Amino acid sequence: MTDLMIRSLREEDVAKYEVKPHPTCNGTQVIFEFTNGYGASIVSTDFSYGGDEGKWELAVLKDGEICYDTPVTDDVIGYLEECEVIPLLAQIAALDPVEAKQIEG
Repeated sequence: MTDLMIRSLREEDVAKYEVKPHPTCNGTQVIFEFTNGYGASIVSTDFSYGGDEGKWELAVLKDGEICYDTPVTDDVIGYLEECEVIPLLAQIAALDPVEAKQIEG
């Protein structure tokens, strides 16, 4: 799955990605960071929505945290087949760039 996800995205949109065992549950986590400041966490674990069926759950990330206020979704999206994850990643990568955090003095 991961190779297909990576190949489906424009190289210039992906700042970083990582595939790793999920830190707290039995399963896999894929983290994407996009050049627009958003990212995605895609998981398939015993406790993710659809993970027990071999499906994926996606969350939009902003500054490394789950973001609940994008045009893509206002929650996590579960029970996803691989073919459903790929267009969601493209939508996240196409979001308007996140404004840089202001440093408070």
